[in-house]
Amino acid sequence: MKKTAKRWIVRGVLVTLICGVAAAAAAEPGRRRPHGLSDSCRRACDGAAQTCLAPTLQERRLCVAATCPSEAEAMAAACGADRHSAACLSARGALRTCATPCVESLAGAVAACRGERSTCVETCPAPLDPRDYDPTCVRPCFEGLRSCQAPVREEATSCRTSCVDLVNAAREACAAAPESEDCTAARRAAYSCHEACRDAAAAVAGPCHTAARECVEACPIVVTD
Repeated sequence: MKKTAKRWIVRGVLVTLICGVAAAAAAEPGRRRPHGLSDSCRRACDGAAQTCLAPTLQERRLCVAATCPSEAEAMAAACGADRHSAACLSARGALRTCATPCVESLAGAVAACRGERSTCVETCPAPLDPRDYDPTCVRPCFEGLRSCQAPVREEATSCRTSCVDLVNAAREACAAAPESEDCTAARRAAYSCHEACRDAAAAVAGPCHTAARECVEACPIVVTD
């Protein structure tokens, strides 16, 4: 029952936050969806936003788990047989209401992450569609980009792995006392570790994207009638 309740907490309570962040991230009037290399820049911004949100989402999960255990259990019981039943919908509403203070208390942190992502996207190069260029010329550009990025991804994965102990320490501290100074300090330490990994990866990946973009721009443009 505990595992089921935990899944419902994540799905039922945080779905609004996650969908809201995704919608805000995707809805940017005045910018058409870019392709290829511009997508790479935007994906980097998305990755940074996810890293920014991770400690907040974890804090929110811990808050809901500590504040609404009975509502989570009731929802798991009501929705186990039929997720679309009236009893399930009522239990979901009760859990959502109980979790509202947890959601609202961290709204500022979520807004800050959204703001950082918007700023990041604004620094991305203007949309560049590789399909406008000679494909035989463009192909090696992307092969070079993949080769350039491979060690960056490996290093980023290794760096994030080095943060596992800090993340686990934060979980333990916050599970015992979500409002304690130890919990706050542990969360900050875990976040700082991930942030350092993100910044290091972005610094190395940037030249990869720049070189690939310059490579594509040097290719002949395909003229279509």
